[in-house]
Amino acid sequence: MNGRVTGWILSRLVGTLRADEQEFVLGDLAEESRTGWDAVAGVLGLAARRHVEQWRQAGPWVALVGIVGGSGMAIAAVARTLAIHLSLQVRTWQVYGERYHSGLSGGEEAAALCVLASASVVWAWMAGFLVSRLAGKAAWVNCGLLAVLWAGSGYVGTVLAVPVWLGWKRGRPGEWPVGLAVVSVILASVVGWMTGWQAAGVERWSEGAWHRQAGWDWRWIGIAIACWPAIYVLARSRMRQAMKLASMAVIAMLVGNVQAAEGIKTELILEQSRNAAPDFALNDAKGKAVKLSALRGKVVLVNFWATYCGGCKVEIPWFQEFENTMGKRGLVVVGLSLDEGGWKDVAPYVAMAGVKYSMLIADKAVLDKYAFDAMPATFLVDKRGRIAARYIGLVDRADIEGKIRSLLAP
Repeated sequence: MNGRVTGWILSRLVGTLRADEQEFVLGDLAEESRTGWDAVAGVLGLAARRHVEQWRQAGPWVALVGIVGGSGMAIAAVARTLAIHLSLQVRTWQVYGERYHSGLSGGEEAAALCVLASASVVWAWMAGFLVSRLAGKAAWVNCGLLAVLWAGSGYVGTVLAVPVWLGWKRGRPGEWPVGLAVVSVILASVVGWMTGWQAAGVERWSEGAWHRQAGWDWRWIGIAIACWPAIYVLARSRMRQAMKLASMAVIAMLVGNVQAAEGIKTELILEQSRNAAPDFALNDAKGKAVKLSALRGKVVLVNFWATYCGGCKVEIPWFQEFENTMGKRGLVVVGLSLDEGGWKDVAPYVAMAGVKYSMLIADKAVLDKYAFDAMPATFLVDKRGRIAARYIGLVDRADIEGKIRSLLAP
């Protein structure tokens, strides 16, 4: 029995050495008839020296700091969130026979859990793969630390040891997994977008008593850190199309979901500093032309939005109410959608939301005239056709309503 144990340990220790050293060590042990724990001690010393030599290179340290300390921590947070959501659902069902209501429908809740689970698995695989590529023989230390780190985040984190191991095994020299890297970045974008409609769900559940805090949502930073191994793989793959897709997804993550609890507040631009609002003429769904310059003499609220923008969907009912109550006094609301699918995407949502004000599809010429880098984007145009206020992000309802009333005043 003792011989089997030492033989198994020896085979594993020898396996950590370079291929040229393995044959030399095995031959040396056979020549000197060294067996048992004496042989284990000798090979262990050599393996330890070789391992220390690995850490004199940059790769293992990049893997330790960037993947274990960076991506590992971010993925652990996602795994912990997923475990909490699953536990809430299971426990609530066991005790009350009902699902835990978070403001989302059952389908939305299931979709959120599936996306989080898929993202965690793919990100873990990419982390294991890149650790193997960067750290070489020292990869087992980094992967072991990842497994320990994730085990502390609950049962979901423990399960992630499997995709890490699979990624580690795949990480030998060869082709870079471009397809999976693209999927990883896309999942990161979806997880980020998901935070918007999860927050909207809580707002519905609380009947508006709660809304997210104003300012930047720092969860985007964690998501970007979690999927950086995938971006690294795309960069090394030298595939321009894949890198372009990844860049677009990252840009969408960073600028596409700026929302605030109390919303954006701003000041009216001084009369003498106002510039003419860029004109546009576009057709609505019925083919009727809507021209901004033709609305001179009225106060116009110009809103750029999209069906995939969570903050936009919060604002639209407000804008409809504004036109309902202040339309007779001279307010006109014009929505310009940025949906690539055009009316195919916009018309169903407009009908479902009961939007009655003018709705158009923005073209490239209009977007070139109005400068903004996030949605929603709202411009108030005074009676003389000049931009009187800009809101980039979710507006503060009371603030914009006050500005509109001020502009409508005789």
